[in-house]
Amino acid sequence: MRWGHLRFTVTRWSRALGCDAVGCLWMLTPATAAVWETIEVEDPLTGYQLEVQEPVDVAEDIHNWPSKRDLVFFPHTDERWIWHSPHSDYVSLGDDFDQLTDEEKERIRHFLKRNRLYAGKKITLPQKLQQMEAIYRLRDKDDKFWAWFYRLMVHWHAEDQQKQRHYMRQALSLFEKEFTQTDEGIARIKLLYLMGEYRWRLGQKEAAKKLFARAQRIVWLDQKGNAQNNGLEYIDDLIHARLFNELIQVAEREERKKKKSAALEKKKNKK
Repeated sequence: MRWGHLRFTVTRWSRALGCDAVGCLWMLTPATAAVWETIEVEDPLTGYQLEVQEPVDVAEDIHNWPSKRDLVFFPHTDERWIWHSPHSDYVSLGDDFDQLTDEEKERIRHFLKRNRLYAGKKITLPQKLQQMEAIYRLRDKDDKFWAWFYRLMVHWHAEDQQKQRHYMRQALSLFEKEFTQTDEGIARIKLLYLMGEYRWRLGQKEAAKKLFARAQRIVWLDQKGNAQNNGLEYIDDLIHARLFNELIQVAEREERKKKKSAALEKKKNKK
């Protein structure tokens, strides 16, 4: 993969901005604290070169970013990792941009003849996402990929509740299918968490709590082969945060009710 030299660190970024390579652009972005480099790649459908960006360093722990609730992580959560070719309108994530079989190329070319985006102006993120999903459906991807991809789309549609809920439901059916085929402890913990998280966000909180509880009871083996039966620390933290936030919200609602009741009583007594 082209981004294999990416170094994830948890230390403060201390390298001076700059680049030795001709035509190389570095950018440090406050939003992601990541450094990106402009490179040239080949459009696998046309052979033409295009400029795209890939990350070369990040200055903080990606596992603490907001997308952690969907268990999807940088760089897939950054728009710059969605590569679009203006030559063909081919769209893909950077890590498998050039990994197309001849059969896939033929299917995608046929699709793009009738579904062009590019018209000499910048393509919007919603357009890229829609085109990317349509193209991935023409690639030979398995259910595990789609379970991950739907989670990524949940993240990308945070501002569109209807679409977000659609992708959650799509993902849930695949989580449930994968769970019946998975024996390994850590994988089952993650699936139970994801099923619980999406059911929670779909308003099925009691079902979600049961799934969370199951995730916290699963026995798994550490690297030394010792059985661990207290869940997985990272997942447990996500579950605890979700349940704690609910307690805070309940307390806040109760406080608002008390204040409203007190105000009504005060108004009544004045009469």
